[in-house]
Amino acid sequence: MQCTDPDCSRELAEADLAAGCCQECFEMLDPTVVLELRKSMGIETYSPPEIQIPEKQEAPISLPLFEQCPGCFVDLMTNDLSIWRKGLQCPYCQEPSPHQNDHSSLSSAETPSEQQSVPFILNSGSNSGTVFNLPVSQELGRNDFRQILVKPEYDQRRQFLSGEHFKIHFDAISQSVSIEDLGSLNGTFINGRKIVGPLPHPLTHGDVLNLHDLSFCLGSFSPPAIRVTHEPSGVVTEHPFSDIPLKLHFGRSNSEGGRESWFRMAQVEFSQSQDKLDQLETISRSHLYIELERQQNQFSLSVWNEVAKPPFEVQGMDEFTITTPEKVTQKFSSNESKSIIFTHGRNSFEVAYILDKSTT
Repeated sequence: MQCTDPDCSRELAEADLAAGCCQECFEMLDPTVVLELRKSMGIETYSPPEIQIPEKQEAPISLPLFEQCPGCFVDLMTNDLSIWRKGLQCPYCQEPSPHQNDHSSLSSAETPSEQQSVPFILNSGSNSGTVFNLPVSQELGRNDFRQILVKPEYDQRRQFLSGEHFKIHFDAISQSVSIEDLGSLNGTFINGRKIVGPLPHPLTHGDVLNLHDLSFCLGSFSPPAIRVTHEPSGVVTEHPFSDIPLKLHFGRSNSEGGRESWFRMAQVEFSQSQDKLDQLETISRSHLYIELERQQNQFSLSVWNEVAKPPFEVQGMDEFTITTPEKVTQKFSSNESKSIIFTHGRNSFEVAYILDKSTT
C-alpha cells in the first residue's frame, strides 16, 4: 500500500505503521489506512472483551432557550433574550425586536435556562455550518444528539455515539474549553488524536472535534469573529478576532506536520466520493496564507502564496490572482461586514468578517 500523499507515494511498511505516519513525508495515517495496512501485513488488532453495560435511563437534556437576532446573528440567551422578548432592541446591534408589540411578560415556564453552554458548529451532513449550543459539565451522548441531529440522514451516525460519550468543561475566567471522554466505545478525537479520560483535553478555535464520523468545531463566543467556509464541503471554522493578528492557512498541512482542521473535516465529508477527494488533493500541503490585523476602526488583510504553488483568484479585495510569496495587503473599515472569496480550481474559501455592530 502506498502513502496517500500524491507528492510522496512511498510504499508503506511496518515502520510507518508503528509511527502512525509515513516516514518519508510524515503524512499521518488515517484509521482506515491503518486497518488496511494491518490487514495486508497480517497483523491483527487488539479487540477488548465485550462488556454488557446497562443503559442508563435519564431524561434528555434541555438545551438553553435562545433566539437569533436578524441584525447581528447573535444567539440571544438568558437576560439578553428576556430583553428581546419584552420588545426592546437587541443589546448588541439595536435591531428592533419583533416582540415590541407584545407587552405580555414571560411566564415562569418561559424563563430562559441559566445553564451555561458553549457554541459548536456542526460540519457533517446537509446541516454543515449550523451553530448550536451544548451545555457544559453534563454527560452528553446518543440521546442528547437526537434533539439536535433530527434529520433521518443522521440516524446511522448517531448509532456510533455512546449513551454517555463526552463532557464539555468551560472556564469562564480564561474563556477556555476542554473535552473529557467518558469511556466511549468509538472514541473522542481532537485533531485526529484520540483522547482518554479522566483528564479533559483543551479544544481551541480552529480545532476539530470528532465523535466517530461526526465533525464539530467551536463557534465564536461573541463578535467580532472571522468565519471561514470551504464552500465545496460546507465545512466552517470560526476564529475570534481581536487586536492580536490572526493567521490562517488554506493548505493541507499545519505547522506541526499534521493536517489542517478544515482539511480533516472536508476529507470525512468527501470520503464516499473519489472525485471530490481528488478535488481536495489539488490543494498543496503548504499553499495560501492570509493574515488579519485590527487597528482602531480599521482592519487589514494580507494575502500571499507559497513559492511555486498553483495560483488563487481573489474576489472582494481588488480582484486579482496571487501567484507569488509577495504579500498583498488591503485595509477595510472595521465598522462594516466584509466577505472575501479565494478560489483555486474547484476549491473556494469564503472569509467573512462578522461585525460587532455595537461598536459602531
